[in-house]
Amino acid sequence: MKESARHILQILVFVALVLSIGTGGYWIIEDGITVGDAFYMTVTAITPTQFDESHELSVPGRYFTVALVFCGFGAVVAFATQFARWVIQSELEGVGVITRKQMRRRISRMREHYIVCGYGKIGGAICKELKDHQLPFVVITDDDASIAAVEREGFALVRGNPTADATLKEAAIERAQGVIAVLTDDSNNLFISLAARELNPKIFIIARGEDSGVEDRILRAGADIVVSPMKLGGRQIAELIKQQSDSSSVVTGVSDQSSVLGVSLKPHRHDAQQATTVGGILHGSAAVGVAGIQRGDGTFDPTPPPQTAVHQGDTVILVTRTSQAGDSFNRPPSGKTILLADDHRALRLLFTRKLAAAGHDVIQAANGDDALAMARATTPDLIVLDVNMPERDGYQVCHELRQSKQFATTPIILYSGNDTAEFAQRGKAAGADTCVRKTSKSSELLASIETIFSQRHVNRHPESPSEQPDARSSPADQPVASEDPPPHSRPFDFETAMDNAGGDEALLSELIVAMEEETPRMMNEIRTAVAESDYKSLERAAHALKGSLVVFGADAASEAATQLEIAARQQDADSIERLNDNLQKQVAEVTRALEQHARTLTTG
Repeated sequence: MKESARHILQILVFVALVLSIGTGGYWIIEDGITVGDAFYMTVTAITPTQFDESHELSVPGRYFTVALVFCGFGAVVAFATQFARWVIQSELEGVGVITRKQMRRRISRMREHYIVCGYGKIGGAICKELKDHQLPFVVITDDDASIAAVEREGFALVRGNPTADATLKEAAIERAQGVIAVLTDDSNNLFISLAARELNPKIFIIARGEDSGVEDRILRAGADIVVSPMKLGGRQIAELIKQQSDSSSVVTGVSDQSSVLGVSLKPHRHDAQQATTVGGILHGSAAVGVAGIQRGDGTFDPTPPPQTAVHQGDTVILVTRTSQAGDSFNRPPSGKTILLADDHRALRLLFTRKLAAAGHDVIQAANGDDALAMARATTPDLIVLDVNMPERDGYQVCHELRQSKQFATTPIILYSGNDTAEFAQRGKAAGADTCVRKTSKSSELLASIETIFSQRHVNRHPESPSEQPDARSSPADQPVASEDPPPHSRPFDFETAMDNAGGDEALLSELIVAMEEETPRMMNEIRTAVAESDYKSLERAAHALKGSLVVFGADAASEAATQLEIAARQQDADSIERLNDNLQKQVAEVTRALEQHARTLTTG
């Protein structure tokens, strides 16, 4: 509608210009003509009227009239047509009727908008809030009642299945800022999260999830946040009841309330007569910061420093950190709190499950920067760092942590798939307590962790990491993994995969899903790095892929990834093309074998 109005204005300007030129032209060309007659002659020339001439034209005047008719008549017709279209369109939009072509044109002009998948009670409330905050958005729905409601509101609409790629593309997902999946079926929200992440890897995704068992799968599919409306309502009511009865005065862990991007808020009411400080409350809680203090007199102090006094009746708003699955990063651990930093998702999943089974609480980090931030926020009992990580590698993270008094005595384990003397030397120089070879079997890592914890139990306050027994030991001092078995005739070895999963079929299924989701991305990174001769990126991607293949006993493919990693490190351009072709072939065979195995399990 705004576009039609803009066109009308442009045509009006052109008509006014023609009228001005015509009036001036007649007044100059014709002798004795008045300005009024010149204007009248111009109007009759450019409109389909048959009035008598008020002035007999000369030969030049007639030629001027012909030119004026060609220029002006078209402008008048265009104005009339566009004006009629604008009136009709206004009436249609007033009753919620607009063509799909017009809607596509409207959506094509959107940038940094949000896509709301589903328009029920929750979707309608979300759209109202987005409208109130003047945020652009598009609604996707295939329900007739919802379509009618959206059209009555005048919202941008895409009619179709929200889980379909074509529908998301019609909603301009490649330019969108976020996707909000609020369908009633959790599986549909999972599919939307997966499709949206593939179509736009940088997009922000919020998904509705009613079943707690599906929540983790939706997160793995690509969602940034999973929200359960029923749980949010129940928790809000419970919080109100607790606040009313003043039963939340002691903070023993992180609240069970919903979090955003792993961060949530929890009130702490100070009922003791003796005053304390913000730092004292932080020290005695599992929080990572303070958002503010609600004073007993009703005033609010935002972001107070640690030395700020807290008096009886004051409520401190604590900032807590939670994992993606909703488990607290800071809850009182059943064993010890371990920070595990590894850029490979499948290995993080595998090692986390094994460490959790051993009674430890695990915090996960996918790169060096995240590892530093989480370590500073949570102060874990032990830190395990993969050497090869993006942003900062394990050596850099270890060295930076050792510069802080906060981690002067915290045990740090470095682990790497490269069992070399250089690995041990660099690990020792960075400040690591132990260097362990990384394999798909977690027994070596678990043994090193238990050894460190048992030593610290005997000696609770070592003066420095260097004075601990076996501190910064070399790989020779650690249990050494057995030599890799010879390549199997099959692309992957199911027995090896099941053994690595500890016989846990559910874990193995999660590992297969993780590999199916990550392998295409890693292969694409490898292809891009090869094409651009980006040796550093190629080495990192091949190393990450190797870790996934080892988990499944895919020896031939793992060896191919290892060879490509070595060639990238040596910048051997002549061998990289050949090794990349071999790796692509081996990974394709592994993928087909895993898909066939999954089909066999399904039919069986």
